[in-house]
Amino acid sequence: MNITARLSEIERLSTAGKVGAAEKKLAEFMGEVMRKPKAQREAAFQAILARIPAVDSRSGGYFALACGSLIESGLSAEPLAAAVAAPLLNVMRHALRFAEGLRDVEQAEGQDMIEIGALELPRLFVDNFAKRDAAAVISFEALDTWYLPAVASLTRETRHLAAAQQNADLISAASTLSHLCTGGFWLNTLFSVSLNQPFVVLIPEISEAYSMTLNGISDVGQLMVLLAESLADALAKIGASGVLPKSVLQVMSGVGPQRVENVAYTASFHLYPWRAVDPSDMMPKDGRFMWTAPGGTGNHSLPPDFAPSSIERLEGTHVLSLVGPNAPNGVRFSREIGASRAFEALTAEVKNVSKLTAAETQHWNEILRRKLSS
Repeated sequence: MNITARLSEIERLSTAGKVGAAEKKLAEFMGEVMRKPKAQREAAFQAILARIPAVDSRSGGYFALACGSLIESGLSAEPLAAAVAAPLLNVMRHALRFAEGLRDVEQAEGQDMIEIGALELPRLFVDNFAKRDAAAVISFEALDTWYLPAVASLTRETRHLAAAQQNADLISAASTLSHLCTGGFWLNTLFSVSLNQPFVVLIPEISEAYSMTLNGISDVGQLMVLLAESLADALAKIGASGVLPKSVLQVMSGVGPQRVENVAYTASFHLYPWRAVDPSDMMPKDGRFMWTAPGGTGNHSLPPDFAPSSIERLEGTHVLSLVGPNAPNGVRFSREIGASRAFEALTAEVKNVSKLTAAETQHWNEILRRKLSS
């Protein structure tokens, strides 16, 4: 198997815009590679990885995807995780030009439309844009390939994910593209994962507070399931205890399958960002803070798809307020949280949970009262 020749053929077809043919050749090539012993798979992995920085966005996406497949076969994710951020940022910078050009779209009845990313656009607009800036259109489309190897590698080697989260350009690009294509959505979700981030959860109904560290947690739904175990005693005090199915906990912690059908946790407690707290009584209230999540916006308790990491920090810490089903000043209902986590390879935990002293709890209340009253 001549790896160099096979990769060159795939690149040639991809560069010529023969997408179907390139994908077919890649599938044939990877089918052969996957049947080889580990040492030969590793040699192919290194050869493919070395080509990624030198090719266009579409070809690079194919080659990165091939590396991701080899990771799934048992090879180390470290080389791809260490290398993926730079070419991915380059692809996203190209894609942003297409995103910026969308402001010039003019739609009229009877136009021939084309699906690109999560959008339906006039074919004439896309064709004309490609004539001016083919790299931008190719890169925008390629993001729906690129996110897969990024997820496969960075969720297995989270120190590289943590480093990527410090790249402001990468984070900004993912945020801008998040609602325009599948790749943008999942990259934004990936870069929003809480990795060893400090949190404080205030429970004003019983004047308690808990400090903790969130690691590997993607969304509030996952957090609520993990809190149902970590704060079980406190939840019982506010009438929010409930049966937490073991299978749901295993899914959300990453030790079980990525999803289990027909099982859910019924959460009767509610989480609010600290901005929603009323300083007059330190209780969170609907209507005080407008949040944004992938599913939309709202001003009540946080929805399951909200990213905890996006909560504004106070003194370097994310602060949440938790209330039970009998708390006043809000819409109270139970949420059915299904057994499904965002990323298969990413384990998650709420660790270092510690009940704060009365003085420490009062300290946080005073910080919030000052900040919210200013």
